[in-house]
Amino acid sequence: MSKPIRVFYSPLSGRLYATRYYKIENGLVTVTGEKFDVTSDVGAAVVENNLTFSVRAEEKAEGGAA
Repeated sequence: MSKPIRVFYSPLSGRLYATRYYKIENGLVTVTGEKFDVTSDVGAAVVENNLTFSVRAEEKAEGGAA
């Protein structure tokens, strides 16, 4: 079974990327395969739908969002 698709923020590029190919070690995410820049899509959805976000419970337990 493959991993679920997740969206990650890159502080280096300032962009959001969606991928299914990643590993998380010591709180750091490494994309290990194809990724897709979804920054514009996410931004448009947030603005058009007045969305807000919160940290998932498991992310709080790990000390922050990955």
